Amino acid sequence: MDNNSLINEWFHKAEMDIATAFFMQKYRPIPIEIICYHCQQAGEKILKGILAASDSEIPRTHRLEIVLDLVSPFEPSLVKLTDDCFELSPYATISRYPSSIDLNEQDMGIALNALENIINAVQDCGYIIQHDELANDN
Repeated sequence: MDNNSLINEWFHKAEMDIATAFFMQKYRPIPIEIICYHCQQAGEKILKGILAASDSEIPRTHRLEIVLDLVSPFEPSLVKLTDDCFELSPYATISRYPSSIDLNEQDMGIALNALENIINAVQDCGYIIQHDELANDN
């Protein structure tokens, strides 16, 4: 697979996670854990797409702060996303495995906001992420 195809595939998968996170808000009761999970997954795939753009090895981790550390030499302005990455990272496993952590709508709002911050910062670097859901649902 050529580099552009790989980048596009990472971003396309992220866009599907973004769409899922926003679409799922229409369900009642709101599947908060699933929405938070898709926010984390979208952020992860966006950052890994940037790594692909720089011809870097893609790490097998769900911890966004680790991926961000690898991205920051290529896109230094993204360092400002550190808090957002730390906020989203736990959702990679919280929603998939039994957990004593009880998420609420405030947690979901924070996750959606962190994802928006990632999308906006990455777009400011010139990358294109489709995110019509953000404009229509918030």
